[in-house]
Amino acid sequence: MLSRTKIPEAVFFRGPTSATNLPHVAALVKERRETRPSPRLCERCQDWDVPEFAAGFGAKAHHYVCLRDILRNTYRCLVCDAIATATQARRRESEWLSGSPDTCVYVTVQGPFFLDSGTKSNQKLRLDFSVPDEVSVRLFLELTLSVVANKPSSLSSLSSPAEHQPFAITPQYRLRYSMNEPRRLHAVEDWEVDFFDAQILKGWVDGCGILHGAKCVGEYTSICKQRAAVAPSPAKSAETLNQDILR
Repeated sequence: MLSRTKIPEAVFFRGPTSATNLPHVAALVKERRETRPSPRLCERCQDWDVPEFAAGFGAKAHHYVCLRDILRNTYRCLVCDAIATATQARRRESEWLSGSPDTCVYVTVQGPFFLDSGTKSNQKLRLDFSVPDEVSVRLFLELTLSVVANKPSSLSSLSSPAEHQPFAITPQYRLRYSMNEPRRLHAVEDWEVDFFDAQILKGWVDGCGILHGAKCVGEYTSICKQRAAVAPSPAKSAETLNQDILR
């Protein structure tokens, strides 16, 4: 998962992606941090105040943060509040996570990621100007949850080591920005994708085969075989399909 925050080798299916915006966005982020930091974001999350960063024109965020620190920032940081809400919702469903103190739970925050093919034409469409006086970006983050025990024996009473492995959740968000310069992030809302393009999914699978070879394709095939016995109806909804894909 960590390698996903790095620029991959060039693999194009529908046209070239654009890396020419990286220096420009880096300069925007640097200028915003140094001269006009947002009062609605903590120091770590200031990059999200730049719409071009949220739209994936620059480098991706990659932070390894203690849940306690995220929770402490919820009252003053829009992004931390959204991350905390998603993390706590998943945490309540896990005996292992809910039984661990905030100081032992860590979240690896990576993103932004998008439900498109990643080509230059797709990148331009990520900035949504359809609402007057506002620009928004729809994206998802990868939040990897793990527990670092205070003592080696502190997890031994729980059911099985397999349940203690880090795992990822992928909450979807709509980030809303003002149109006035400088454009400011003023809201982070939950978002659910309306539909999913199956051709994009095919492109992702093909890309895995090219980048990672037999290992990735072999694992994907194995998963498909395991699910074949309990395959859902062909009329599966787009919402359910999307959730399976993100898992």
